Amino acid sequence: MKTFRKVQTLKLRKPHGLKGSFFADFFIGAPSNLEGKILTDENNQKYEVEKIFGVTKNNLRVKFKEFNSIDEISHLRNVFLYEDSKESGFFLEDLIGCILKDEEKEIGKILGIEDYSAGLLLDIEGADMILAQEVEISSFDGKHVYMKKTMQK
Repeated sequence: MKTFRKVQTLKLRKPHGLKGSFFADFFIGAPSNLEGKILTDENNQKYEVEKIFGVTKNNLRVKFKEFNSIDEISHLRNVFLYEDSKESGFFLEDLIGCILKDEEKEIGKILGIEDYSAGLLLDIEGADMILAQEVEISSFDGKHVYMKKTMQK
């Protein structure tokens, strides 16, 4: 049986323009992956993401298919939206606080994940930042992340 998780994804801040888009804060690694996905609020109301644009460090603009005017969305200010995960895997955010290891040694504790134009970087205690796409995870047990490559300190 697959488990379901609600992952806090966006906080809608204020409407933008007349066509029903919002400024929002995001709490996930790659917001462009949200296009076409269904998000829910705390009352399980569903919203389909039509377009993500204007992405900066932790902010973006989002347009939902359900809304086409500012009047239709003004009541959603400061609403949190969640992504339902049915996958048996994990999210990058699950790695924060875990110990990163390769086959030979412990690399360090994952302190955070930074989103730069070059890609997502894992901030590792006692080591250089590592591009997330360079880490091939062989297993994850909730406390330790095991990877196949040997990273140099």
